Amino acid sequence: MKTRVKDFFPCVRGFGDYHEIEECASILSDFISPVRSREIAFNGRYWGVFWLKTEGKPDKKTIQNLLDKAGVKLNRGELR
Repeated sequence: MKTRVKDFFPCVRGFGDYHEIEECASILSDFISPVRSREIAFNGRYWGVFWLKTEGKPDKKTIQNLLDKAGVKLNRGELR
């Protein structure tokens, strides 16, 4: 079975500094098709969502599902 890059996107990841979100997207874009990112939450860590430019930005429901799958618990108002 062949693994495709788009099988891993969209995805969420936590960082200690919000600048790292854009840096991560930039590094990923050097190796694979253009990756876009956006800060989506802060709960002591900065959470970013990453998606392939060709696939389009995920909607809020998809982002919430990704956060739930990653085990991220947010209080009301922490999701941006």
